[in-house]
Amino acid sequence: MEALTTERALAYLQTRSTTNGDSVLTHLTHLIQTIVDSRPQNAIDVLETSLLLKQTRLIVDEGPSLPRLWKEKNAADVKMFIELFSSPTKAWVDSEVVDEQADTEESSSNDCKIDNLLSDSTCFEAVGVGLGHTEIYFIVLTLKQLGGIKGVSTARFFGKFFGTSSNYYVFETKITEDAQEETTDAEGEKNEKKHSWGRPHETIPPEKGGGANANVYWVCSKPGEKLYRLPDVTPLQIKIARSLKKFLTGNLNGEVSAYPPFPGVEENFLRAQIARISAATLVAPKGLFKVPEAEDEEEPASEIVRDDEWVSPTPAELGTLEAWVHKNPYINLQGRCSLYIPEKDAEEGQEADEEVEEDQKESLPTAEEQESIPERLASIDNDSNISWGLKPWSVTFSSSVPALKHQIVCVRSFLWPGAYAIATPSGFSNIYVGWGLKNVAYVPPAPPPVLKEYETNLVESTELPPLPIPEEPQAGEQEEGQAEDEQAEEEEDAD
Repeated sequence: MEALTTERALAYLQTRSTTNGDSVLTHLTHLIQTIVDSRPQNAIDVLETSLLLKQTRLIVDEGPSLPRLWKEKNAADVKMFIELFSSPTKAWVDSEVVDEQADTEESSSNDCKIDNLLSDSTCFEAVGVGLGHTEIYFIVLTLKQLGGIKGVSTARFFGKFFGTSSNYYVFETKITEDAQEETTDAEGEKNEKKHSWGRPHETIPPEKGGGANANVYWVCSKPGEKLYRLPDVTPLQIKIARSLKKFLTGNLNGEVSAYPPFPGVEENFLRAQIARISAATLVAPKGLFKVPEAEDEEEPASEIVRDDEWVSPTPAELGTLEAWVHKNPYINLQGRCSLYIPEKDAEEGQEADEEVEEDQKESLPTAEEQESIPERLASIDNDSNISWGLKPWSVTFSSSVPALKHQIVCVRSFLWPGAYAIATPSGFSNIYVGWGLKNVAYVPPAPPPVLKEYETNLVESTELPPLPIPEEPQAGEQEEGQAEDEQAEEEEDAD
């Protein structure tokens, strides 16, 4: 065997292992350094030290060439992802909900306002909130593709919902009235046929294009995968979701196994949680929005507009809860933003209108009608405390130095852990990163009342029940029976 030179011997000792990436030379160097630092009494007995060092030493991997988010994907999926985002005319969404745009002129003419998430993520990072740079970058690319869909006027990243098996990335958009009319009817029929089983009777109609359904939400399990449009939420789904405390699984078509029974599948439960979180945690600086004067005093304006004369306050002024207001309307006990009162028809036999009015006066108002609804753009300082006396909001700063020039003010929700809002030079930005659970004590709902027993007296009967009447065989069965009887007689004669 040829003798090794010094260079070849060093090259051999520097050969990395295929299991952990370590080499003999590196291991011996760390072993000698450990022995010199610890100075054991019997330095010759280094076998145990060598094994312990091999098991506990941290070996830094160089990392994959692709981002970790796409490490599990194969080369074909990564190539498809790059080609898709390089083409501005393609929309990567569920083909069952929205068709892909093929017309270049039509897609390029779509004027969609997209939030500057890259700039906002830097502000969120200053207060220790948000996602990683790689994840934010892919989310921005997804927003770009979402803005190319026909009918989408605004798009923003709502947040990330954690699940037991998979996560949800939620995007909030506004749809123009023309596109809303085209897709609402078809989508409603599809969802009703798909998830109509086991649904309780809904007496309160949902809000179409307003209230809890003013925005359209899209979800995907990873940025870059197909986006799925969530259906509109119903008041019954919001009411039952308030009495549930359940983790999401990541399967949109999964069953929501809970009591009371939820009217829908997980996509409906996720949509109900989004509506609740959006109504409770979407806050803005005071004075940024205003309620326009309504022409009819009985029907005040439901939409708010941005005040062009608004001037961004200083961080010290934004450091109080009085400087922040709720942007979205309040969801009442009915599960709607506007109270729904059904029309009461006169009963048969009531001829006079006076009798009908007296009957309506005698009927007591319901809890929904007695509920006090907060005004639009109400201050978050007026929110009720959590059950154990904790304030539902807190204000934090990016630095404890008060004289810092560029200070970031962040408002954090304790009622919905994971909801944050920051003040930006152009206004504000909201994000939610959490499990979709409310920070309240879970109180299991009471079971339904026990049914009443049979009211009449039970008398023991000594009579036997009547014998069942045998069914008459049909014509075909009767012929088969006769043939079997004749065959049995022939076999007996043969014997």
